[in-house]
Amino acid sequence: MRLICFLLPVISGLLLLAVTVAQWQYHLSRGSGDDYVIFNMMYLFLPLSIFLTGTILTSMVAGMEHESRGWKQLLTFPFPRFQVYLAKFFWVWILMLLKAMVIILMMILIWTMFMSLPLPLSFLIKQVLYSVIAYTPVLIIQLFLAIRLENQAIPIACGVLGAIASRFLPLFSMEWLYALPWSYSGLVSPFLPDYLFWLQVSLGVSLFLLIITAGWFQRLEWK
Repeated sequence: MRLICFLLPVISGLLLLAVTVAQWQYHLSRGSGDDYVIFNMMYLFLPLSIFLTGTILTSMVAGMEHESRGWKQLLTFPFPRFQVYLAKFFWVWILMLLKAMVIILMMILIWTMFMSLPLPLSFLIKQVLYSVIAYTPVLIIQLFLAIRLENQAIPIACGVLGAIASRFLPLFSMEWLYALPWSYSGLVSPFLPDYLFWLQVSLGVSLFLLIITAGWFQRLEWK
């Protein structure tokens, strides 16, 4: 299971790059873009890939404990319960950062091998890393659902719907929708003027949700 958890962000990152490069080549073959249009292609698919990866990881991490009936045994160890919850959260969050690193490093490799133009490295890092960081509030929600519900079909369904929503919410003219955590990953792209504001909002919401859910986990009773 640990090996699968490590392979999932790597493979999903490579799949994202494959789809992005394929779309990029398609647009170039039709003469409808320049070499830098690849960043537009990445922007289209990045939030969707991040949401689906996070959904699967949280369900795997929590589902393993549900299947083995290990929550009650795990919480008998002599350390605070909230540390167990935070360990689960940071474990998944680090794996999501691994996905970001894979995308960035492979993109640098692809650009170096096939392009002669200078790579906008700062733009690339911001686009990928900020989108992963802005996903943190939804990651906390998904982890909460995965721990709270033994049937992982419900958290996975919520994660898939959230992934679809993340693609369309930033496109609406109704700005109150931007306050929803599912919008943040699409709003922190350097393509947009207020991306740093939404990055800060996502960090604030993440801290709030992490405190709330850690307190809930502290009081949770397992049968």
